[in-house]
Amino acid sequence: RKNGSTDFVGLSDVENVLVVNKRNKDIEDFVYKDIKKKELLKVISSLSPLEQQLIHLRYTEELSYKEIASQAGLNTNTVGIKLHRIVKKLKLLIKEVELNG
Repeated sequence: RKNGSTDFVGLSDVENVLVVNKRNKDIEDFVYKDIKKKELLKVISSLSPLEQQLIHLRYTEELSYKEIASQAGLNTNTVGIKLHRIVKKLKLLIKEVELNG
């Protein structure tokens, strides 16, 4: 993200505090999100370096496909296709982690 956050999920410390401070119910939601975040980071770490880079540039840095293509040395269409496949792969890996607990 352009706000300086370095995590893949995109929650800054300020956003985390705001979520926690709303209500007790929100604290439970925050804990659940934190678990999900850890699962997501674990799954992302299993991706190839290129896949990790593309996910980071798109969802953390919030770059356009064109900007990502320029930084990664890829064609813009290739970036879109790769990101689509990576997200699909992540969804499957997350479901696997959830099933195997």
